[in-house]
Amino acid sequence: MSNSTSSSPDDFYNDGVGVLIRKPGTYLALYTVQVPSGTPLTTTFALQMNNQNIPGMVVGVDHKSSSGSTVYSAQGILNAPENATLRLSSSAIINYTGAANLTLASLNLIQLSGEDSTTETDG
Repeated sequence: MSNSTSSSPDDFYNDGVGVLIRKPGTYLALYTVQVPSGTPLTTTFALQMNNQNIPGMVVGVDHKSSSGSTVYSAQGILNAPENATLRLSSSAIINYTGAANLTLASLNLIQLSGEDSTTETDG
């Protein structure tokens, strides 16, 4: 059985380019990218750890200017060493002008096991 707790501010650091994972462990990572309607975009998004694509976390996008607003996403499990850096990369430059309050990308990390997780087994 695993116990999960909320992360503390010391577990992660966001420098605006990437997220530094200070607590090693196994994480479920989920990201979403919203491409607004009328925005043409052809790119490949990839969640990277220490500048390497994480398998299963790569999504190809071919969004036409005639397409409605679309959300692209991926999720996967990763084993992060202490001080691993995660970043969402794009193979193309993204130019967007629109509502400043629109969230275009999000990343959620859920620790499944690691330093503060407790595992019990029958034996």
